[in-house]
Amino acid sequence: MQDSEREGSQPELNTDEGLGYPGWRIVAGMFVVTAALFGSTIYAFIILAEHMATERSWSASSSGNLVSAMWLVSPLALFCAPLISRVGPWRVMLSGLAILAAAFAVMPAADSFWQAYLLRMLMGAGKTLAIVSMPVIVADAFSRRFGLAIAVAWCGGAFGGLALSPLAELLVSAFGWRLTALSLAGLMLAVASMVFALGRTARAWDARQRRKSVATDDTDTSRTYWARLRGIDAAPATVMALAVAASGVAVLAFAIEMPPFLQARGFSPTVAATVLGLSAAGGMIGNLLAGWLLDRWRSEFTSLAMALTTSAGLLSFAMLDSQPLMMVASAGSLLFGVGLGSAEILWITLTKRQFGADLFPLTYGGWSFCYSVVYALAGSARAAANEVLGGTEFLLFIAVLCAPTLIFSVWRPHVRNHEPATGVGN
Repeated sequence: MQDSEREGSQPELNTDEGLGYPGWRIVAGMFVVTAALFGSTIYAFIILAEHMATERSWSASSSGNLVSAMWLVSPLALFCAPLISRVGPWRVMLSGLAILAAAFAVMPAADSFWQAYLLRMLMGAGKTLAIVSMPVIVADAFSRRFGLAIAVAWCGGAFGGLALSPLAELLVSAFGWRLTALSLAGLMLAVASMVFALGRTARAWDARQRRKSVATDDTDTSRTYWARLRGIDAAPATVMALAVAASGVAVLAFAIEMPPFLQARGFSPTVAATVLGLSAAGGMIGNLLAGWLLDRWRSEFTSLAMALTTSAGLLSFAMLDSQPLMMVASAGSLLFGVGLGSAEILWITLTKRQFGADLFPLTYGGWSFCYSVVYALAGSARAAANEVLGGTEFLLFIAVLCAPTLIFSVWRPHVRNHEPATGVGN
């Protein structure tokens, strides 16, 4: 079956997506976008919230609630698709970046916890609009190399955490958290300017014009969209939602547990934090590995690589009871990060393959919504598991949560878009 038949009967737009293809400029731009989004709204804001709480004598729980407030607006991801269908992903992304810039700029003026809380929710809205648009923009530009393209763009999130976290701490130490917040607002505006220029260039491409020519001439495009929406098969969608939820709980619960897990085995807090950082580096490797594999072989190969690296990482942590060595802990964190990074790209690509490119804005929005919801619940799940599970049992609990991803990628109910035995996937 041809790639075009596997993607909702849309024709393949690009026969050559090698290094000279202009679409890689979009990928580079989306890398910058994800780096700025994740680096500022998660990693840098955690540092800002800590200093805000200290200055205003807020409790530690208030600081944590302020950080997590961003995920309260996660249902917005489910409504991004009609907006993208009507005005286009580039405009939606620009709107999200503008909202983020405004929220960071106004944050220094917030003189109460609830004002800061509402601004944090506004940040969540901006981040959701921007991050849901990103894969749609990449999908518009790529067909045969979508796996690798989305992997490179997605790596920006881990890079942003590695770069902006220490940078934010330096800025706060030198200039205070208020000027740091204004600096992050300026960063959002700079990224928005880049997106504006990149979007204007992208719309001039022949490939984009050919995609527009495939669209129907009906004036009521929203009706056509909702008619397609009703064609989604509920069985795989439900299974995917549950598997994504389990995977999301595993990611954040283990990240939260890793530092105390290591400290209980004799590692210092500094070493534990360093080991935790290696999981982010492993995530970048896993993103790229999964994208490269998915463009060349069936999803089962990527799933097998994910299972092997995740299992090896968990086994390494289990060995720490008898061999509490820095090398073992570092290898475990790196391997576990590779496995989870692979799972992220596997899910995004499977979502596109399972339901087709036409509905990708909606189905990716659903994926993003599931991940955001379980991120908000992961802390409670980790705490509940700790009450009844020991160290090794907790590792088995994480392994069980990762298993549905492996199962679904091998067995997908009512598969719509069959993959070739070899060759490029879409």
